[in-house]
Amino acid sequence: MLVPFRLFSSLLLLTASLFAQVGRDVAVRPSGPGERTERRLALVVGCNDYETLSPLRCAERDADDVGRELEQIGFSVVRMRVGGAVGETKPLSSGAILNQVENLCRLADPDTVLFFFFSGHGFELADGRVFLCPFGADRKQLPSTALDLDAVRDRFQDTGCKQSVLIIDMCRKRNDKSADDTGPSLARYAEARGSIMLFSTWAGTLSYEPDSGMQDESGNTIENGLFTHYLLRGLRGEADTGRRARTDRIVTFREVADYTTDGLAELSIKYGHVRQQPHLFWNGSSTDLPLRQLTATEPGQPAQPTDESLEDDIREWLRHVTLGDTTPFYDSRAPGRYEAWMRFAQLGNLRAQGFVGRCLMEGLGVEKDPVAGHRWIAKSAASNDPHALNTLAINYLSGTGTPVDMARYTRLVQQAADAGAPLAMTNLADSYRWGQNGFAVDRPRAMGLYERAAALGSTRAMRRLASFHADTGTGAKPDAALAEQWLRRAADAGDWRAKAQRMAPTLASQLTAAVGPDAERPAALAVLAETAQEIEGMPMVGVLTLLDHEQVRLASDQLNTDQARQAKSLYVRMLDRLIATYRREGLLARRDHLATFTNLTVDVVKAWIADGDYRRVAGLWRDAFGGIDVRSCIDGEIESLVSHANFGVMAMVRLDRQAEAFRLLDDIVAAAESVLELRPWEWYVRSNLQATFFDVAEACRAVGAGTRQQELLRRGWREILWIDGKEELLAKYKVLSPRGVAPPDVEEGDRGAFEKRPMRRWTVPVDFSGKKHPFFIYVQDGKRALRLIQDQIRWVEEYRGGKFPVEVEESFRRLFAIAQENKVSFVDLCVYAFDEANKGEKSGK
Repeated sequence: MLVPFRLFSSLLLLTASLFAQVGRDVAVRPSGPGERTERRLALVVGCNDYETLSPLRCAERDADDVGRELEQIGFSVVRMRVGGAVGETKPLSSGAILNQVENLCRLADPDTVLFFFFSGHGFELADGRVFLCPFGADRKQLPSTALDLDAVRDRFQDTGCKQSVLIIDMCRKRNDKSADDTGPSLARYAEARGSIMLFSTWAGTLSYEPDSGMQDESGNTIENGLFTHYLLRGLRGEADTGRRARTDRIVTFREVADYTTDGLAELSIKYGHVRQQPHLFWNGSSTDLPLRQLTATEPGQPAQPTDESLEDDIREWLRHVTLGDTTPFYDSRAPGRYEAWMRFAQLGNLRAQGFVGRCLMEGLGVEKDPVAGHRWIAKSAASNDPHALNTLAINYLSGTGTPVDMARYTRLVQQAADAGAPLAMTNLADSYRWGQNGFAVDRPRAMGLYERAAALGSTRAMRRLASFHADTGTGAKPDAALAEQWLRRAADAGDWRAKAQRMAPTLASQLTAAVGPDAERPAALAVLAETAQEIEGMPMVGVLTLLDHEQVRLASDQLNTDQARQAKSLYVRMLDRLIATYRREGLLARRDHLATFTNLTVDVVKAWIADGDYRRVAGLWRDAFGGIDVRSCIDGEIESLVSHANFGVMAMVRLDRQAEAFRLLDDIVAAAESVLELRPWEWYVRSNLQATFFDVAEACRAVGAGTRQQELLRRGWREILWIDGKEELLAKYKVLSPRGVAPPDVEEGDRGAFEKRPMRRWTVPVDFSGKKHPFFIYVQDGKRALRLIQDQIRWVEEYRGGKFPVEVEESFRRLFAIAQENKVSFVDLCVYAFDEANKGEKSGK
């Protein structure tokens, strides 16, 4: 029977004689050229036996084995353990462990790497604190009998060392049974500057010791804890040949973490009752940590490519093609397989040429080079490969690696569809369905193409058919039963988007019921909690699709009341899960879902800002967006990205990381202004950029950066004064105040231009392919107030494809003219006019 392992961790005993080794300098080869000398110090702790907690079998062996492996790669190691030969050691207090931490820290300098490994029991509380349990720890008196993990982390940080690594092998069930098991408790550790933390499992889940005779996927008997088993294999060199490794003969910490995660995933396939996934916090480290330089005789020697290995890649890729999303394939395999694919590509293998082209276009496992990537795709397409033809067509549509050429796009996408590429059939069907990309509307032809692709197993086409039959804008009678049938087929085939779409109506009804009558609410909350737990097992694309569903978004709008507090907590838990999975997914996956993710999570980040949790905000930006080249983001991503970058910059300023903050600010402003230069009507980009200037200026004021504050205030006020046509006032006043506040030396005649002005929001029904959806129009006063409304209307029509009611636009136009003529507030006039119109409608006039 599998034994649940390490509620969070232990006490241990000191082998004091080993401490004499500490302080030894060792040569370490970094991941780049050249060598440097750095000091490597480690403390490893393992505990099997306890006074009041259940005993463990593998914890002390884990600590010993990790210690030996660290010594092999240049660490001076201190071991602490409870147990061993009779009379060898005696139980020590948590204070003794902390003393050893202090001893290591006294030897640390800016060139030191500090390492802490812990294996044993422990407890995680609802407020996020984690306690490592000594031999005599009392779970009812943890602060006085156990070791707070914060004490280790904070002491390591205080040394100013080059880098610190903390690896904790433990269970993640909460000690506080009244709290949710899977809340964002460990987020407190996500902002530990200059440190890396790896936990053996995720919140609410267990870390396991092996059954008797349990073997890994290679047939090796597992004698350590399951997590430590793969950790040791990775440290010994196998991480350099892992699926996500660079295979450069250097084992890095990131590769070890990825290798351990992948190994446990494979073990869960072999033993279905094992569900364990490590949790990595990459905290403030700009570069990876090299751990081991492999020699030619060590086990990390990368295997030479074989036809069999390429065939395995192709099978996996085709599986993702059928599911309509190859992003997970490239994110997981490209970093470790690019060099092998390149060798096959140079030998003329057309499929490898396609793989290499995609990697170069996206910068996966190789430096980004869209032009070279396009050339490789063209080589693959030259043999009339349907999938390569489709990718080549998309390049000409998007201008990736080649100028936009719509004539070539239309010819190639048709050629790819005729040759049997399901993705091309679906792309072509989309164009006929909506009349896009040079194709006239032809819905019967669109449905025929969807059905051909679905017959080939394309779940993306199945989802499109479900949408087609449910959509009143197709010109055909909606058929809910047929729509559900297609959606179910896609879900049964493993399509997470389809599964999420089927779940969405249920989740929406649960959210609504959870804020309903008092008598019904407890049962509804219980069901909602089960759904939140179910979401824990979803990949990012599933959680994104579910939470972004129209019905769920509308239901979640009900949660901003006192009555909805518990339901809101469960909904936020779902968003926290989304944030966690977004951090873990590869760069390509994050780019694919950037706009949706930022729109969904912006309110959560606002709440963090309101609570002053700046470390968490900065950590989310770094972990989720740090690998994304902001200046290269596509137009549709910029609007929401500006908001999240705003929060990231504010947080970095507050945390005294101003150089990093203003590099990011410069990048995001350049990206936004490049959009506005082409399309000045992008009202949402302009509005978010304006807010960014003022919000970051406030952060600068809080930390005493007055010069920067004034620069930002000037840029923010330029946007506001433009609305009134009074930009010349900027030259008149040298010292500006925050938004809505006049300068200290303002002349009375200028005061109105600076004072806070009202903004109101109206909901307007906009036609999207025959279906009405609510759209918010924001109205404010000023010389260019009508222009701002027209910009929003143009945005919804050109960017979203909606049709704004002509009569509503004309009403705004007439009201603005009346306001200007009579010198009254445009906002007040709109309020009066629309209120009167609503009264008339209700009275039947």
